[in-house]
Amino acid sequence: MFESSTNLLLYDFAQRAIKIVSKENAEINHISLNDYFYSPAFFNDNNILLRWGVTDFENNPNQLIFNVYNYNDAQSVNEYNINNSFGIEDVPFIYKSYEGDFVQNSEFSVYFSYSAGVLFIFDNQKLDFVKKIQTIDKTPPPKAGFIELGGGMKGLINTPAIQPFNDAVLDNENHLFLLNTITDKKTPQ
Repeated sequence: MFESSTNLLLYDFAQRAIKIVSKENAEINHISLNDYFYSPAFFNDNNILLRWGVTDFENNPNQLIFNVYNYNDAQSVNEYNINNSFGIEDVPFIYKSYEGDFVQNSEFSVYFSYSAGVLFIFDNQKLDFVKKIQTIDKTPPPKAGFIELGGGMKGLINTPAIQPFNDAVLDNENHLFLLNTITDKKTPQ
């Protein structure tokens, strides 16, 4: 979600559309996007940072792409394929292994993976990638693969199927708090 002085911007996953809600008259406009994407992070009234899954599943299922997209002009501003740009080890079904979400403040957008100890930082003003950071524990990405669900259906899962990083917060002083659910010590009562 992004809030400007005149509009509220939301992403509707069911309709694959950006919803622009006018604060003056509550009018709602839709901007449809052609492909599925996940984890939208709004930079401003025009640009959104997207995590694309797979753009070519049949020929190249091992892609994870971040794209700065201007939805008013319907064009890409910057695109980053983490396999090439970020020095990430190429693993099968990388988009599943690095599944995660964005947290934002006015200066930065940070993508954190639910299962791998890595953060990708983007500058909201320059609409650009800043750097990749590993968590202290350097949690490796899980291995993703298909399992039989029965009836000829398959499901893509991570092994191990745990999500040590469930959520994060980026405060206004650029401190990132990453919620890690795994600890080897019990908190005293």
